[in-house]
Amino acid sequence: MAALAASAHGRREATEPPRIAARSAAHARADGPHPQPHRRSPRPRDASEASTSERASGEAASASPFILQAPPPLPHRHRCHRHSLALGGYFTNESESRSMDDEDLVAAAREATANAHVPYSEYQVGAALETADGTVFTGCNIENANYSNSLHAEEVAIAEAVKNGHDEFAQVAVTSSERDGVLPCGMCRQTFTEFCDDDFRVLCDEADELAEYRLGDLLPDAITAETLGR
Repeated sequence: MAALAASAHGRREATEPPRIAARSAAHARADGPHPQPHRRSPRPRDASEASTSERASGEAASASPFILQAPPPLPHRHRCHRHSLALGGYFTNESESRSMDDEDLVAAAREATANAHVPYSEYQVGAALETADGTVFTGCNIENANYSNSLHAEEVAIAEAVKNGHDEFAQVAVTSSERDGVLPCGMCRQTFTEFCDDDFRVLCDEADELAEYRLGDLLPDAITAETLGR
């Protein structure tokens, strides 16, 4: 009887399905708090930037400069020569200070989201990267069905800039279709570290205000050439 019981117990064990461990979320957020950004509201448009129709109707020219339609003409010192902004386009900035207004840089990032290829997440991301000489390169995210081959907007902008001979950068603006203040991921932060120092500015679009970070705060103790003894 003991032998029969043991045999029956063995059959029960053989028919039990194996336990399957639950997989963690593929895109779980990293533990730990983000650095606290410097936040501020975007500047109101100057009266000289109002459209002709607004001036004719006597409306106040204080609307947000973040619009998806064609923007009003920029003041002369910020007028740009625009080229294709699709995927990895660029334009040059004629400002005497060689530094684009934060609002204009974020507007360029927003424009880039329109070209995002995101059939899986439906989460559009755009980036606008300004070089040391005032040239701005834009990028959008490009998803792939195997996910690991997907390209991030910041990567596309950096690649386009380096391809065109630039390796010194002043600042980047990042936005999404949700206007949720999205930050560059850890991989993109490390890529920026290859070319930028800790004071590199990162602007994040939170719809009604801009959050400003420094690369050194977002990625302290990054892997650098010194880490490799180079």
